[in-house]
Amino acid sequence: MSNPKKALEAIEHAPRYLAQITDTRGIATIIRDNVGTITAADLDRVRVPAGGGLAWEIPSLDGVEQEKEICGVIVEQREVRAYWASEFTGGNAPPDCASPDGEIGYGNPGGACATCPMAAFGSARSGQGKGQACRLMRLMFLLRPESLLPMVLVVPPSSLRAVRQYMLRLASGATAYHQVVTGFGLEKTKSETGIVYSRIVPTLKERLSADEAARIAAYREALLPVFRQVRVDAVDAEIH
Repeated sequence: MSNPKKALEAIEHAPRYLAQITDTRGIATIIRDNVGTITAADLDRVRVPAGGGLAWEIPSLDGVEQEKEICGVIVEQREVRAYWASEFTGGNAPPDCASPDGEIGYGNPGGACATCPMAAFGSARSGQGKGQACRLMRLMFLLRPESLLPMVLVVPPSSLRAVRQYMLRLASGATAYHQVVTGFGLEKTKSETGIVYSRIVPTLKERLSADEAARIAAYREALLPVFRQVRVDAVDAEIH
């Protein structure tokens, strides 16, 4: 006779993420069969809603869905910079200068970001507050249970502090960001100049089991080259 207790434990510890069930070679095969070679631009983007909105717009097979909170495992993250010399008027013009690591810029003016006048606080255009003309953002690759590929969550300058504090709390607890399930909510706030905008509120939802964390680690190792190709675009930089 089967043991009900062991059966329940097996269900509770079964992989909940599609990417954990499928081996990395299987993921590569599915991607190759469906789209050939995946590029950085193929990953879905999710941005903080404008005007103080409190719902995310999530791309899906059934169209765009709205959710108050996005939950998943962060499989990669990095800070980037982008600078446009001209004011954004629509379209998707590439930045005049960009940094894939937030430290060295390529383009005009280029060079070390730490000493660049465009990265100084107060360099933002008139009417945009005391921010930086060259915007510092964080790209977070969020893997959800039902997907083999992560979405790219673009963290704007106004949400960087909250995300950084969350990451520091994880580090203080000797926990890597890819070993937990993180929830991203939204709150409405207002800038010093009276502009209403949304800010990200990250929270720890749960810790992965040792087996789940190991599977995620293997997944990350296989797809890191793709994640590192992703850059910001003009639409990303227009979000407060």
